[in-house]
Amino acid sequence: MTDLVIYDNIKLDIMLEDIITKYPVGVNSQMGRSDYVMSGAWLTSANIYRDTPTVSDDSPHREKYPFWGYSASDIMQMEWYAEQRDGSLRSYLANRDQDASSKAISRRHNILSHRMRLGVTEFQRREGPGIYKVTVNYSDAIYVIASSKKAAKMIGGTMLLGTVTKKGDPYFRADRVNVASVKTCSWYNETALESRHSELRNSISKIQRLQEKCKELNLMINSLNEFGQAQVEMLKEGNA
Repeated sequence: MTDLVIYDNIKLDIMLEDIITKYPVGVNSQMGRSDYVMSGAWLTSANIYRDTPTVSDDSPHREKYPFWGYSASDIMQMEWYAEQRDGSLRSYLANRDQDASSKAISRRHNILSHRMRLGVTEFQRREGPGIYKVTVNYSDAIYVIASSKKAAKMIGGTMLLGTVTKKGDPYFRADRVNVASVKTCSWYNETALESRHSELRNSISKIQRLQEKCKELNLMINSLNEFGQAQVEMLKEGNA
């Protein structure tokens, strides 16, 4: 596995501060206003097409700094940190500047969401070290740290093989979802575990309710068998 820098919260705040600005200066402040042009972009979070500062084709930094010098894994960490700290990007921005108007927060959110989505998508679509979400036969997922999709399937497949109940060859799927952080992977699996416990509790409760219903139905069937026809015969005799 290649080395990966896992940033602390202070560093991630500084990095986010940069790409929130209208014209990010990038790593080591290599970029300036002259490196940008206004270009139309579809802002998914706002569901609107709007002119947005974009690195110019003529900028010497365009190819070297596709994400302002940050790697796709850096962007992935930024988004994860902001969403986990405050619940969402919008909440992160609102808590970061509590004096900002709702309109200002919305504008920053639209730009930040657009910029981060490019990096996150790039990270998740590529092979490489990371946390992978692994499923078998489209079942509930587990999360593993692996160097590639193939390795993730092998690791996850070994862990999940005992859960296969359907006949035939199992279908394993692995998707890269985050950087290779042990702490983050533990969070994913702890969250998944709690979700499964909750689902199990709900299933047990449903089974208990069904068992009670079955008991009531059996009693009703017995009553109908024993007394239903008897009442009919009694009525016949009374009318004879």
